Amino acid sequence: MSEKKRLRRDRRSDTPPKMRLTERDVDILKAVAEYRILRQDHIQQLFFGSKSTAQYRLSHLYQHGFLNRHFLPVYAGWSPTLYTLDKRGVALLKAACGIDRVNLWDAENGHEFLSHTLAINNFRVAVTVACRQAGYTLAQWIGEASLKADYDRVTITAPNGKKQSVSLIPDSYFTIETPKGRASFFLEMDMGTMTLGRFQNKIRAYLAYLESKAYQQRYQTRSLRVLTVTTSAARSANLKAATEHIHRERLFWFTHQALVTVDQVLHAPIWQLVGQEVQLPLIPR
Repeated sequence: MSEKKRLRRDRRSDTPPKMRLTERDVDILKAVAEYRILRQDHIQQLFFGSKSTAQYRLSHLYQHGFLNRHFLPVYAGWSPTLYTLDKRGVALLKAACGIDRVNLWDAENGHEFLSHTLAINNFRVAVTVACRQAGYTLAQWIGEASLKADYDRVTITAPNGKKQSVSLIPDSYFTIETPKGRASFFLEMDMGTMTLGRFQNKIRAYLAYLESKAYQQRYQTRSLRVLTVTTSAARSANLKAATEHIHRERLFWFTHQALVTVDQVLHAPIWQLVGQEVQLPLIPR
C-alpha cells in the first residue's frame, strides 16, 4: 500500500529509476520551456510514436525533477497530465544550452488563462506536426508573451465616429514555407468571452495596422491572414458575420477548436472565409 501511495502520479519516488539524459530529453525540455505548459498528448505528438513510450520517458523526467506535473479537475474519470519545467530542467537549459531566460509556469495562473494557453498550444502543436508531415517548414512562431512585451498601437474609428488609439496584440504570429511560397498568419484564440462589439474593434485594428504599413515594416512581408479559432461552430459563424459587417475580403478566416487536428488543420476544408459560404483548406494540397 505504501509503495502505491509513493508512486501516485502527483508524487515523486524516494528512489527514482536510473536514467541517462538523451538528446531527445533535452529537446523535450526546450519545447516545454518555449510552450510553458504542455499536455502529455502534445509532447507525444511532437516527440514520440506511441503513448506508452511517451509515458515512460516523461515519468523519468518527472521523477528526476526535470519536469513538474499538474492535473486538471477530473472529467468523466479522466484527468489530463500537464507538464511544466521544474527547477532541475531550468538549470540544465541554462548550463548546457545557454538559455538564460526561462519563465517557470506560475501555479497561481487562473483557469481562464490556463485554458487559453492550452488552446493556443494545441493549435501550435497541430500546425507543427502537420508541417513536418507535409514537408513544409514552420519558419517562425512568435508567441503571446513576446508579442505582449513589444506590441504596436493603431488608431481606429469607432462606430460613433470617434478616433481611438488601441493596442494590437495577437495571440501568435507564424509563417509557413511551402513549395508554393511563404504564408504568414496572425492567430486569435477566442474563448467565447469577448463581446461582438469588442471583436469588431479588433478587426478594425487589424485593418488599420495593414493600411498604416506598420505590419509590412515590422514583419517584412505583405502576406497575411488572420486566423480566429473559437469554441464552437455557432460562435465561429457569429464572429464571421460580425466581421462581414466591416470587411469582406480574403483576410479573415474562422474555425473552431474541435476541428483543429494534425490531419485537418492545414489541408482539410475546415476554414470559413469572410464573404464566402464554402469552407476551405488553409493550404491547398
